Amino acid sequence: MEIRCKKIIDDHVQRKVVAAEMKNEVLVWVEAVHEHDAKNELQQLYKIQHVEKGQLVSLECALPISPDFIVSLDSSFLLVQSRCGHNHRVMEHNALIINRKGETVKTFSVGDGITGLVVNCQGLIWCTYADEGIFGVDDSVIPIGREGVAVFTLEGVQVVNPLDLQLIDTYSLTLGVEEEIFIFGEDTSCRKKLFQIRDERLIASCPVTCKDVEPEQLSYQEGFFIGAEGAQLYRLELKKGALHVQDSVTCVDEEGSLLTGLTVIGTNEIGLFNDDGRIFIGEWGR
Repeated sequence: MEIRCKKIIDDHVQRKVVAAEMKNEVLVWVEAVHEHDAKNELQQLYKIQHVEKGQLVSLECALPISPDFIVSLDSSFLLVQSRCGHNHRVMEHNALIINRKGETVKTFSVGDGITGLVVNCQGLIWCTYADEGIFGVDDSVIPIGREGVAVFTLEGVQVVNPLDLQLIDTYSLTLGVEEEIFIFGEDTSCRKKLFQIRDERLIASCPVTCKDVEPEQLSYQEGFFIGAEGAQLYRLELKKGALHVQDSVTCVDEEGSLLTGLTVIGTNEIGLFNDDGRIFIGEWGR
């Protein structure tokens, strides 16, 4: 499968991209700049950037976390660091919401060991967790992600989770076209499975036939998925009650030349930070 991409940035600048989101044909990314001492507390300086009407738009802000995830909200950004510790049995804050001026609106904890994060149309944050977030690294603290998946409001309040998926590890999650949640994880049978959730209820689960597949990103469109594992992309399809790897996915520019680098996938679209500094976006389908 081949995705043809168009160039949106051609400055050949090497970027230290730490988090990115591709949504509604807009690629948003976070770049680490340098350390910045804000109010006697060492913070990292970042730039949140996107392209608007052909122009690069940049918001510079000092953050107390090192974000691994970014989600664009109506008038703000949700930034989340995947790991967090605890202080006297209280989990450190690893999630914050900042407005479009770079000002912090809210901080809270969503737990340690986050592997995936989405915000649905109801404004609920869904997080999945790796084994260290499920079982914890310190017996003195009950892990927030002990169920393998947790749900929060944008105020940082954890919602009661009615699911019991028996997860021992997860790799990624994504939203479906009807706002269902797909979770790629491993349950107590030690088998990788795809779990489909709608209205906070498990409606289906199916085994994954390829044991080596562990997508860090997942996107769904009309019966098939695109998975991303580092710079590797592949297509997965549901057939006869199981999820199969169909073929690899390559990205090329408008002249057909191969593109390689950090990728971020959204619903039916992809953003790519090419190794030479150029930035591309494209659409994927059958």
